[in-house]
Parts: sequence; structure tokens; C-alpha cells
Amino acid sequence: MRRIVSFRAQCLALFSILALSACGDDAGDDTTPDPQDMGIDSFMEPEDLGAEDAYVEPDEGPPDMGPPCDGPPGLYVDPGCAVLADDVEAYEPRYWLWSDGTDKQRFVSLPAGTQIDTTDPDNWIYPVGTRLWKNFLTADGSMKLETRYFEKMADGAGPDFWDMSTYVWNESQDAVTEVIGGMENVLGTDHDIPTRGQCVQCHGTPGRADVVNGFSAIQLNHAGSDVTLDDLNRDGRLTETIPTGDANVPSDGDSRYAAALGYMHANCGMCHGNAGAQAGMRLWSNVGTESFAESDVATTAVNVEGLWALMGATGRIVPGEPEQSSTFIRMSSRELGVSMPPIGTEVVHEDGRRILSDFILALAED
Repeated sequence: MRRIVSFRAQCLALFSILALSACGDDAGDDTTPDPQDMGIDSFMEPEDLGAEDAYVEPDEGPPDMGPPCDGPPGLYVDPGCAVLADDVEAYEPRYWLWSDGTDKQRFVSLPAGTQIDTTDPDNWIYPVGTRLWKNFLTADGSMKLETRYFEKMADGAGPDFWDMSTYVWNESQDAVTEVIGGMENVLGTDHDIPTRGQCVQCHGTPGRADVVNGFSAIQLNHAGSDVTLDDLNRDGRLTETIPTGDANVPSDGDSRYAAALGYMHANCGMCHGNAGAQAGMRLWSNVGTESFAESDVATTAVNVEGLWALMGATGRIVPGEPEQSSTFIRMSSRELGVSMPPIGTEVVHEDGRRILSDFILALAED
């Protein structure tokens, strides 16, 4: 804590001491006047001081806020688990991942002086020391349920170079406990915490360079108030600048295309993306794709016969026929062996079904 005392008072006190010293050092002479009797305002309250009087002792650090939040490593600094650490910034993805209606908060900390390797604009490789947190909250945002924490521990790319951990919050919202083997129905809700093996299923798929999905070019290309692609470009945090005009899903001017490709980018692209895409179907939108016709969705899903042909499906995406499109059928089910995604959700996303259905119907109009 800083203590503010009067500069004038210090000078007067020093003068008095020197004057008394000049009169001798008789140990028996206890005549030193009390500072208050001298009229010295050594203990004036800070609010009584003018700016010209104030003397500030060397800073001894920030005020003591009490014990820190016993929360996820490095995220909060106050007992109430609400004040972010100085090096932590919030961010939002442009397109959201469906997680059974839970609300989310996302945070990132990039080590000072480092850059993200964006040689491949669709496969960022993050510097050692990068940390990301994702809070899962109840739908109304009133209670934190889980925090997922990723930290890059060594040079390289892929899950072997990251520490991935999950934490469950207590009811008083001021502490967490690490969860090793997953947990069901957190704090009386339907939310489940995955195991590390399940985390790797979505954050370590073949063909993906590193493990982070939502902190990426297209996802950060928006005008929000948190960390954006424009911020990273401006601040020199990327080894290769990514023009914001290139980091969009191809829509050909149709909002139904944009909505569907953005939805699939966020909800399917982590497994169905790039060279290692599951079943060869690529639903991740690549930076720099100028038209829908040249997108991976168009070339690997639309009018393409799939490996899964149950429940009336005749192809992956059949223009004009949602109920014959395996992509639509599978995202509309939570039956084991049918559901897409296969993990991380127990509730069908009705808005997602509508987005994909509108897109499939729009394909038949062209």
C-alpha cells in the first residue's frame, strides 16, 4: 500500500531534529516536543493535502485485494474471480460452436514479443507460452460451470506440445477443482465436462497444424471490441499479415450461404477440415476462397455421395433435399452412431438445422 504524508511536515520535522541535535545529547533531557504540539501536520489525511504538498513514498505494489481467486491458472486476480489478470484479453469467435445452449467466455494471453506463425493462414502455430481459457456458463450467464485451459508448453504443433486441462467451478463461484476423467451434469445442469481424450478428438485431428480452433483468421475477422484479426495485424502479432478481406466465408452475396458455411466452419470444420478431414469431407472455409464454387464445401460435400447412406440419405448435401442429405440428417440426431458431432452435445441445435436447411434449399435455386 502507498502512504501519503506531508512534504512540508517532513521538512519541519527534520529541521526540528537538527535544531535539537545542536543543543546537545543529554540522554536525561526528554524535552523533544510532540509533533502535534509543534503544529506539525505529519499525520494529515491524504484528502487534506494539496497537490503541492503531497509526497508519495515508493510504491510497494497494488492494494491488497485479499486472497486471489482459486480459479483456473492465471485467469483472475481478485477473490471474486471477476478481474482478469493484466496479460489476459477477451475474444469472441465470429461463428459460435453449439454446446447445448451454454453461454461462453473466451480469453487469451500471448507472450510479449512473440508472434503466431501464420505462414499457413488456415493453420496457425502458436508460440510457446500461449494460454487460452474458455468458461462454460449457464444459458443466462449467471453461473460458471467449467473452464477449459490450454497452454503451449514447447515448440511444435499438435496436442503433444500443449497442456490441456479442465476445471469444475464450485457453487460459490470462487474456486475450481481440476477434473481428470470427465464429469456429468455439472452443478445440477445437463452440462458435461469431457475427458482429455475427448478434447483431443476435436483439438488434435489429422491435418490440423495446432490445437486451437476458435482463435483463427475467419473467426476473429469481425468488428467486436475484443481481440480481432485487425488488432493482431496492426500490432504485429502475426508472422504474415492476413488481409481482412480474405478472411471470410464465400457467400456469393447470399446470406444463407454465409450463415451455413460459417456454421459448418465452427461446428464441423475442426474434424472435417484440410488434408486430414474425416471421410474426405472438408467443411472448414479457407482464407482467400473467393467464390462458393471453389470452396471445399462445394467440391467435397455438395452432390457428393457419402460413405454414410442410412435413413434415406442419398448424398452428403443434396441441393433442395435436406431430408436426403446425410449432413443434415446426422446433425438432426443425437442417436449413438448417427449424431454429428459425435461428442460434446446432447441436444439438437434447432437454429443450426434451420440454417443448414435454408442453405440446402437455396442451392436448388441456382
